Amino acid sequence: MQIPSEFTNQIQEGRCTLFLGAGASQEAGAPSANQLGKAIACRLLGEKRLSIDLARAVSLAVAHTGNRRDVEEFVTSQIRHLKPSPSHLKIPWYPWRAIVTTNYDTLIEQAYQRETAAFQELTSILRVEDLPKIGSAAQHCLPLLKPHGCLSRPESMVLGLEELHKARQERSLLFRHVETLHVLGPVIYVGYSLQDVHILDMIYDLNERLGQYRRPILFVTRQRKESRGQIERRWVEQTLKGDYLACGFRGFMNLLSRQLQPAIGQSKVIPQMAPCRSFTFAGNGSATYTASHEFRRVHGVWECWLRYTIYHEGGYAGVVFERLGDPLDISNFKVISFELNVGDVARKQDLLEALKLESPGVLYPNLLNVASLKGRGWNQVRVGLKNYGVDKKRLTRVVLADNGHRAELGQEYRIGLRNVEFK
Repeated sequence: MQIPSEFTNQIQEGRCTLFLGAGASQEAGAPSANQLGKAIACRLLGEKRLSIDLARAVSLAVAHTGNRRDVEEFVTSQIRHLKPSPSHLKIPWYPWRAIVTTNYDTLIEQAYQRETAAFQELTSILRVEDLPKIGSAAQHCLPLLKPHGCLSRPESMVLGLEELHKARQERSLLFRHVETLHVLGPVIYVGYSLQDVHILDMIYDLNERLGQYRRPILFVTRQRKESRGQIERRWVEQTLKGDYLACGFRGFMNLLSRQLQPAIGQSKVIPQMAPCRSFTFAGNGSATYTASHEFRRVHGVWECWLRYTIYHEGGYAGVVFERLGDPLDISNFKVISFELNVGDVARKQDLLEALKLESPGVLYPNLLNVASLKGRGWNQVRVGLKNYGVDKKRLTRVVLADNGHRAELGQEYRIGLRNVEFK
C-alpha cells in the first residue's frame, strides 16, 4: 500500500491540505460521534438503549433540559483530557497548506506545542473574524481551520442540528475558505467514513461547482476487511472522483513517514547539515537488495533508522544526508560525534562505513569497527576529522553504509543513528 505520489509530492512542497475527522481523534482515545451521542442520551435524556448520532442527541437534550450549558460541559468533559497520539505528533513533521478539522478537541494544537522543531506556527481560525490572520500569514504560519468550533472556546462549538444550520449561515465565509482550499491544492480527508453525510455532501457540491478546477482528493478511512475496502475504493473513485486508502489515520501517517522524509527530522539528526534530504541506496547492477529508512522522535531526540538486507556481495545499502545549496564549511571543527545502535546481528566483518564524508567528486571513507558496540544499544562514537583528509570547506554529504563483502547475505540488519554533530 502506497500514498499516491501526486499527494506526497504536493505535501513535500507545502501545497496539500489535511482534513481530519472524528476517526483521527479516536486514535487518541476520543469517543466516536455515535458513542458521544449515546452517552448524552443516557446521561441527559435517561435513554440507556437509544442509539443516536451526536447532533440529534444534542438537539433533543437541549430541548429536554432547556439548558445548552449542561450539554456543552458534558461534551467538553469527554474530550478535554485527550493527549496527542503518535500519529498526531507526526503531523508537524511536514509542511501543510492548511489543516481543517471538524473535531472540537485540541489534539492538533498540543502536537504543535510539543514539537519544538516544527517550522510552521499554528494559527487557529474559529470564526469569520479570525480569517484576516490567514491573509497576513507568512509561509511559516499554518492556518488551523475549525469551522465547528473548539473546546478552548466552548461557546463556539457547533453541537446540535439547529446550530449546524446556523453556523453554515453565520460562518459562511469560513466554510467558503475551506472550499477554496480544494482549488488551491490537493485535500486529504482522514478519519471520515462513508456515513459522514455532511462531508460527502460538501464533496458532491464541490464536484458539481468546480468540475475540472477541483484539485485531487484522497479519502483515508479505516477498513479491516479487504473486500469491503475494494468496494469502497471503487465507490470513491467513481462517485467522489478521488483516491482511496483503507489504512486509517495511523496507517496513513506511518506510510507518509516511510515515503516522505520529515521536513525537520534529518535536520535534527545532523543539525549542521540542515537543510538536507536523505535517501536509501543500493547498487552493483542487478544485485538484489531491500533498503528502507525512517525518522523517529524518541524522548525528544530524533533518530534515523536504516533497515536493509543485501543478497549479493556487490550490493550495498545505506542512508545519505545531502547538503542542499552551498557546501558546509567544517574547517573550524576537529571531530565528528554521533551515537550508533548496531544491534547484535552476525556479520562476516565487524566493519561499518560510518560515517563517510563527501566533498564534490571525492568520497572519504571511515571504516568503524563495531565489534565492541554490538548488542549494547546506543553507543557514543567520536572520530577525528584529520583521519578523513576531507576538503573541510566543501562538505556535501554524510553517509552511513554497509555492503555485501562485510554483511551476511540475506540477513536483515537494523541500524540507528542519532545526535550527529561536528565539534
